[in-house]
This record gives sequence, structure tokens and C-alpha cells, in this order.
Amino acid sequence: MISALSKGHDHIPYKDHPLTRLMEDSLGGTAKTLMFVNVSPSNYNESESKNSMDYATRVKKIKNKVQKNSETTATVALKKVIND
Repeated sequence: MISALSKGHDHIPYKDHPLTRLMEDSLGGTAKTLMFVNVSPSNYNESESKNSMDYATRVKKIKNKVQKNSETTATVALKKVIND
């Protein structure tokens, strides 16, 4: 998913996972997104810190078209539930 977003592909393969679905609007939508990456100076956590930094580097390449939305997908879904 991150690779497809950072390369600007037309189709983004969002997986059916709650975290991915939660991030879908932020990473691939029209929002401006801020990401924090925690790394450790300890040698014990070196590989995990490197993986986090590599992930953050890929995420940094994602370019969104920021615009104001009148309704989010969550709002539309809630309105549909209320109407049903």
C-alpha cells in the first residue's frame, strides 16, 4: 500500500485490516497528514529503528492533493446508518 501511494499508482491495494482502513483517508485521501516515528539509540533496537525509518522514508514520498472536504467517508457512512 505505501509503495503504491508513494509511486502515485492509480490503484491502491488497501488490505482488509482495521489499522489500514483507519489510515486510508489520511494516507491516500485529501488530508494533510503528520507522522511521528519513534526510534531508539540502543544497539538492541537497531533493526527495529532502521525499519521504522525506512517506512517513514517511503511514507514521506506520498503526495496528497490537500482540499477541504464537506463530508468525510465516516460521516457519509454514519448518515447512511441513521437513515437505514
